Amino acid sequence: MLLVQKFGGTSVADADAIRRLVAIVQHGRGTPARGPAVVVSAMSGVTDGLLAVAADAAAARLKPALAGLAKVRARHAEAISALLTGARAAETAAFVALHLDQLESVVQGLALLR
Repeated sequence: MLLVQKFGGTSVADADAIRRLVAIVQHGRGTPARGPAVVVSAMSGVTDGLLAVAADAAAARLKPALAGLAKVRARHAEAISALLTGARAAETAAFVALHLDQLESVVQGLALLR
């Protein structure tokens, strides 16, 4: 039997929630089942925020789209700084920044081309 654990929304809403998630996963590792296989979706509110960014960009409202993306960026930066330190924090922050920079380019292009 394979243990699969899926988390999203409020279960990954902030650093405290993520710490609880980690404890649950660690507990799952102590079961006789294989795994766990862990599936994690967006933090609470991030999916809705990204949908709003896309809608703003598609309507050529670049300033609100970029402001929404900045909120997503800040949420992730806050979680990283609360959960990680040293090289792991820096590597994770760089990874997230790279992908959010790419998304920002897509948002700018979408706003331009609609």
